[in-house]
Amino acid sequence: MNKGAIYAFFTFFLFFYSVPGGDTFLGAAFCSIFVMLCFTFISLIAAWEKQYQSVKTISSNTPHNNYQSNRNWQQEWEESKLRRKKATYDHIIKVHNMQKKSITSVDDGVSKFSHIFNVGEKAARPFFQNEHVQSILGYSSSQSSFSKTSSGNIQKTKKVDENFWDNVSEGVAKNEAKSDEICADPNCSKPVSAFDFRCFQCRGRFCADCETGNSIMCKSCS
Repeated sequence: MNKGAIYAFFTFFLFFYSVPGGDTFLGAAFCSIFVMLCFTFISLIAAWEKQYQSVKTISSNTPHNNYQSNRNWQQEWEESKLRRKKATYDHIIKVHNMQKKSITSVDDGVSKFSHIFNVGEKAARPFFQNEHVQSILGYSSSQSSFSKTSSGNIQKTKKVDENFWDNVSEGVAKNEAKSDEICADPNCSKPVSAFDFRCFQCRGRFCADCETGNSIMCKSCS
């Protein structure tokens, strides 16, 4: 605005002293007023654009700020909810002296304290499976299940091993019982077993002296 006034006065004097005639004063005044209006208009446009940019910047930052505030509120609510839940667990543990009962597992806690819950084991098991409860009472939910699984696996392994060696013994006994077979060659009477060569076509079994097993069929079938 000040620059507009300065340029207006400068234009007035320049026009007044450079142009001869009776209308010099009016012409100089008109030119100075026109210059001042131009500068005023330009200043208004610049001010409006600056204000528009500031409003745009504020509006672009507003969603981020709202999201951040909502996120902080949700986080505080979740933390408050967790604190209240832990306080309830602590109250139940303290009232029923659970720390003095030496609970060793989830199943042990359920068997000792299921009677204090309204629906019995259905509510007691989730209680003793909670990590906060386990950290206070000093046990792990995986202990009971691990011990049961380990004992079951050991018994199953022993049973499988016994059955395996029984089956192997039975198979060896059966093969030995069949060892009274003789060589299929009519000129040989040596005994053969399941490990000797067997012809693919005639299905006869031959001893090592009669057939080398280089082919899938015996000499007669070849």
